[in-house]
Amino acid sequence: MGYFNGRHRVKFHMNSYAQAKSHLDAIKPGKERKLTIGNNTWLFSSSDGTIYIRHHNTDIVTYHPDGRIELRNGRWTSQQTSSRIQAYTPFRIQNHSKDWYVHTSDGVFAFAEGITFLEDGGPVTLAVKLREADRNWAA
Repeated sequence: MGYFNGRHRVKFHMNSYAQAKSHLDAIKPGKERKLTIGNNTWLFSSSDGTIYIRHHNTDIVTYHPDGRIELRNGRWTSQQTSSRIQAYTPFRIQNHSKDWYVHTSDGVFAFAEGITFLEDGGPVTLAVKLREADRNWAA
């Protein structure tokens, strides 16, 4: 079983808190609530219900129970990191040199560490939305 996302194979595809929770709920009781979902990538939850996707030592995606999705790259601007974030969120990540852009249903935003969106794509944290003229190359 696998999902090919660009250059990298991942074991699961998810884009919401509910989907991430269903993967964790499938773990047998008594087992550690941690699931390998890709190479050096794990899905796990905390006692408050928050669900994390960790790639190497960075929590790249945090699903909050209230529907917020927080994105981080730990300053690792690799293709693999952006590919993982894209595979586990409803957003598309675009790399342009060392700059990243997050494409959501609400527009295109400059990536910043800890940027947070709702599952429908609306920004929660202060986010820089690119003007149409500034993002013609990002089609």
